[in-house]
Amino acid sequence: MDLIHHFLKVSLADVQAQVTLLWEALDAEISRHTRGTATYNARLLGVFLLNSLTPDFAALLFSCIDQRYSMDGPLLFIMMCQHIHRNHLAFVESTKNKIRLSSLAEHKNDVPGYLHFLQKNLRVITSTGDADTLHNDLLPHIFMQLRLATIPVFQ
Repeated sequence: MDLIHHFLKVSLADVQAQVTLLWEALDAEISRHTRGTATYNARLLGVFLLNSLTPDFAALLFSCIDQRYSMDGPLLFIMMCQHIHRNHLAFVESTKNKIRLSSLAEHKNDVPGYLHFLQKNLRVITSTGDADTLHNDLLPHIFMQLRLATIPVFQ
């Protein structure tokens, strides 16, 4: 499975199983320094990733990874992707909650202002290439708010 394009389809257990095979092998100490071996390539990716991270983010990743496997590139990469994905989901949910909690009255019945608020927040959560229908759960709330407007088309 392609770890870069489909990191959500690769289970952490599968990656950890591969890591264990590589780093617990009897010749791991030699193969991690032998060009072309899987252990060498995993270590090389790990070095590259670690040199690309801030110390704080690296420390966060190390707190989630067994010390023995801290130089494994694919494991570091999957942990990075999962962390970023979880943060993205939390961000999207908080933005959606912000939209759900907003009301037209809160915007002083200013329909253009309310629509601008919606557009700005929806653009933020849809800019990542999500499916067009992913945020349809917001529509009932938005329509109910617009129904309260004095503009006939919304009533």
